[in-house]
Amino acid sequence: MCSAITAIWKVRNLNQEHARPSKTPSYLWQAYLDIWREPRAMAVILGAALPARLAAVGLLSLLIPLYASDLQAASTVTGRILLLYFLVFALSVGACAQWSDSTGNRLSVIVAGGLTSAAACASVALLDGIWGLALCSALLGLGQAMQSSPQVALITEAFEGSTERMATSEQALAAFRLLERAGSVIAPFVITAAIHIWGYAGAITSLGAFLLLSTLCMYVRLKVGH
Repeated sequence: MCSAITAIWKVRNLNQEHARPSKTPSYLWQAYLDIWREPRAMAVILGAALPARLAAVGLLSLLIPLYASDLQAASTVTGRILLLYFLVFALSVGACAQWSDSTGNRLSVIVAGGLTSAAACASVALLDGIWGLALCSALLGLGQAMQSSPQVALITEAFEGSTERMATSEQALAAFRLLERAGSVIAPFVITAAIHIWGYAGAITSLGAFLLLSTLCMYVRLKVGH
């Protein structure tokens, strides 16, 4: 009896698998094209996600350690400065996600995170020396904690229940992660060029101006599209 039930269950599952549409390469490419053609998704990716990744890699891996070394700070001090980013991010990301979900105004939370990240870069010019770098690291952690959850929510919501596009919310999220990582790839090249032109403090300030501009452009684009 048990063997018969098991056999029937396997045949049923096999029939269901054959009934599912196959994810051919052309289907997947069309799904990714749908993501590129979705203005809300691309506004979030290009206006918030990619710049945020560029800023995180540029500041934590290059600008803050190099600038601290130029200020003749000990390696232990540099480590504590970088630790502030992860500490603030870990302590605030849950509250920021709850704020985004409770208000439902995800765009405002993302904009607030972008402005906070821009302020982090500006703090180096306002507060000179090691304390400026420490404040920059802490504010960057807070700004990226604000942006993390609502970015994902906006991307997935743009494709949930859509009958006009082939891309699913899972594929949209995969494309989001892939394009977001482009910021990590280009960060060393962009930051190196900025350091060569403006120096450490000037590169951080210019990065803040870029974050401010990209955040405002994203806000305008989503508001006009809405």
